[in-house]
Amino acid sequence: MKKLNKKKLLLLAGFILLFLAACANNTGADGKIKPEKIIYLSTTFSEVMSGSWFDAIFVWPFSQLINYISQYVDVVWGIGLATVIVNLITLPLTISSQESQQKMQMIKPEQDKIEKKYEGRKDENSVRMKAAETSALYKKHNINPFSLIVGMFVQFPIIMAMFYAVQRADSVIEGSFLGHSLKITSGTGIQSGELFYIIIFVIMGIFQFLSMKLPSYLAKQELKKDRRIKEYDKPENTGPNMEIATYFMVGMILFISLQWPSAMAVYWIFSGLMNVLKTLYVHKIKMKK
Repeated sequence: MKKLNKKKLLLLAGFILLFLAACANNTGADGKIKPEKIIYLSTTFSEVMSGSWFDAIFVWPFSQLINYISQYVDVVWGIGLATVIVNLITLPLTISSQESQQKMQMIKPEQDKIEKKYEGRKDENSVRMKAAETSALYKKHNINPFSLIVGMFVQFPIIMAMFYAVQRADSVIEGSFLGHSLKITSGTGIQSGELFYIIIFVIMGIFQFLSMKLPSYLAKQELKKDRRIKEYDKPENTGPNMEIATYFMVGMILFISLQWPSAMAVYWIFSGLMNVLKTLYVHKIKMKK
């Protein structure tokens, strides 16, 4: 599990370097989006492709989706519906990833027994036997650990694309919701004391916390119900470390989002809501089967 986490971190770091390098600088010295970077409903794929392949393949479709929907509804619902549509398209992969994640949390007692059995044994034969037992455990419960990595492959470029799309879509730049501009950063809106931006920021934090905390919470509840798992077979109390990691991740998202347009906070709200619904679906339907 530790090796898998290291691979996920390396993969995430690689994605960050790759996509930050691929994305051109969209803002001028005044911090505003350059006029030539704004994506209008009339902006074509080839026009964007001439500047950046990432913008054309990822950012342009999302911006156009937001622009198109926003013709008929408020821009907040434009961002929300675009987020829902994108999540539905990637649903099979993300559900597979979440299913594997919840299964791995629920087999934690069995995994801990293997870890304890080979604790301190570094010889080649022990390492090979430990790997074989872990692999057999995954096979027994029909778990593919690499589906978690596949989920990251799908989700990270989408997050990056939405980040740029909500900055560059004409409907977001020129639009407003309840008289409030969504191109203003959450930090600026909160500093000004406007309740609208404070509410959006708080709701975003709640949904991000729920989306991160819910899988482990549901897995723990299932372990408590499962009478087949004896008390001494249950995982050791590593709760505080996991709690700290969850709070740290949520704190980082909240801190970074202060520098982002409030439109991105709207995206995180709908994205977090979708993640909560997917987690509940996986737990209540897929895991029960």
